[in-house]
Amino acid sequence: MKAFLCSLLATACTALSIAASLAQTPPIQIESFQVERATLPGTQRPWTKLTCTINNRGTWADGLSFNYTVLAELGGSAKSRNVLTGGATYINVPSGKSQAVMYLSPNAVARFGEPVAASVQLDRGERTIQTFNWTGKSSPEADWASKYPTQNGALLNVRATPWSLLDSERGGDLIVN
Repeated sequence: MKAFLCSLLATACTALSIAASLAQTPPIQIESFQVERATLPGTQRPWTKLTCTINNRGTWADGLSFNYTVLAELGGSAKSRNVLTGGATYINVPSGKSQAVMYLSPNAVARFGEPVAASVQLDRGERTIQTFNWTGKSSPEADWASKYPTQNGALLNVRATPWSLLDSERGGDLIVN
């Protein structure tokens, strides 16, 4: 009987531990962050696409802001680096997986270069939920976001690009400010 009670107590403790760890898991989390080249059908000029995939374990979510920061390097020279910024806010984000996407146009790539590092910060209202970092082939300095000249607005949300019809089914509704 004593062995049975010990086993029952151990099972209850395990269940409580699992419940506690589930309660600590935020209802919205970044699952991945990708930086890739993408070409529109019928064209040959590549865009740079930054895709943040989230998992909403709750119900509907509103006011999710994705703030992107990219370190771009032109011609492989650290002397020609720029920090590019942009952001997007979404409402009506359903439960499950959704994506927030930003773009670097072909002209911006020609002017500022290719991304060598990037980060996305996910906020809900005034609260930061998570920050996710991406590094290309080489790791830049830890303080890169504050070390180089900043070009605000160089990153474009999907509605400011020809991708708007192709990438409209990825998640919530984008608020255009």
